[in-house]
Amino acid sequence: MKSLISLILNCILFISLGACSVLNVKDNKQEPAKILFKQDVSITVGDKKYQRKAGQTYEFIDPQPILAESNGHLPIFIYPMKDKNNNLNIDLPKLDKSKISKIQTSEINKNLNSILPGIQEVQVMLMKRDFVNALSKIRDLKIKFPKIAYFSFMEGSTYLLMERRAEALKALREGLDIYPNSGQAKELYDRLSKGGL
Repeated sequence: MKSLISLILNCILFISLGACSVLNVKDNKQEPAKILFKQDVSITVGDKKYQRKAGQTYEFIDPQPILAESNGHLPIFIYPMKDKNNNLNIDLPKLDKSKISKIQTSEINKNLNSILPGIQEVQVMLMKRDFVNALSKIRDLKIKFPKIAYFSFMEGSTYLLMERRAEALKALREGLDIYPNSGQAKELYDRLSKGGL
């Protein structure tokens, strides 16, 4: 039952908080990166909200991270990086919530109430580009909750933002060892291991 709860917590963290992705933003010489969404999405950039229908694109001209959400789907954080141009096609995966019992739901809520404040703290640090303190907080969370892959994925994304590719790969691999079903983390790991990004 504990491994099932860990699996469910990993899924819920991705649903509640989104996976992390890195996208390069416009500099003076390049066209802005574009994101094509396969679902209707609500996009949050700072305090601004935008709506996009399935098949529409969002042009990434603002250097702030964005949160893309769609009902019944896994949300995603996309962090901007400079000096390169990428276009993404985003297909947010669905989650089947029908297999969670009431007892498991109670245990999940208890764990989430312990986890979410720390994750929110890390997200604020990342938005401020305070990577050193974000990594420190992530490490604390990993020690307290070693079976939550989301922390390894956050750590990998943070290392990537710091341009520390070897550490990013190691952290992503740790997360995938815990939760191999994360398609976005696997895709990021594969791209990094082949020299991409």
